[in-house]
Amino acid sequence: MSDDLKKLKEVEVPITLRGLWNGVKKITYTFPIDMFQKTARAADKFSKKMMTGYLAAVTMPLGLMIRNGATVAHNAGIKLDNDDGTWQSVAAYIGAGVSAIAAVWFSGTAIYAGLVSKFALTGFLTKGAAVVTSATAGAFIGIPAFTAGLLVTATTLGVAATALSVVPALANIPTAFSRSIARFKGQKINEKDLQAELAKNSVSSRYEANLLQEAKYALRSLDKTGRKEMFETLKKEFEPQATKKASQEVATNTPTSKAKAPKSKR
Repeated sequence: MSDDLKKLKEVEVPITLRGLWNGVKKITYTFPIDMFQKTARAADKFSKKMMTGYLAAVTMPLGLMIRNGATVAHNAGIKLDNDDGTWQSVAAYIGAGVSAIAAVWFSGTAIYAGLVSKFALTGFLTKGAAVVTSATAGAFIGIPAFTAGLLVTATTLGVAATALSVVPALANIPTAFSRSIARFKGQKINEKDLQAELAKNSVSSRYEANLLQEAKYALRSLDKTGRKEMFETLKKEFEPQATKKASQEVATNTPTSKAKAPKSKR
């Protein structure tokens, strides 16, 4: 199925308790968390561009603050069994859990009170049915409440980390000035070469590295036909750029005019 057809395909959510639960979870938890972490990775990636250049004296301290805040916020949204950010995850999940429990309790209580006031006197709804209905409906409220609590806590941790990063930012001001001076002298500094460990621990770099490993594993698992299809797709994407670059290099290396021969002396 082509990408255009996939966009037009209906999103199916089975009308069962499990299907509804998974649908609500995807809309109110998975998607918002993915978008939040994507934004944090984008901020982390952008901060790398601030580490060097003519204005490094100003941008590098700010970049350090942005990077640290984005890292803490990103790691707060990961699973607890991930080693990337245990303390951030624990703090975020505690905040999210409190929010979810409070939301389920108050919403369930309100729903139960509404059901009892409407049906109890008429006898259409027993107390047990009211409790089950209230608990089921309240559980669905818990997912968006958990997400909201997680995002609020993660954002708070990220803002706090950004503020606390003033200390390392001030400590790196001399280095920032040195990088600006080096750039004005014509020395281009590669941040990844300069701080290899920093780049390796970057949330955006680690995410891209994990994606690459997963892609390599999936590629090895494909049969010959599947690998050939992937090759053709990549070739279609990158071959025009490679051809254009090769043509530019040939044009650059080709002399535009022949050197004039020196006049002979008589």
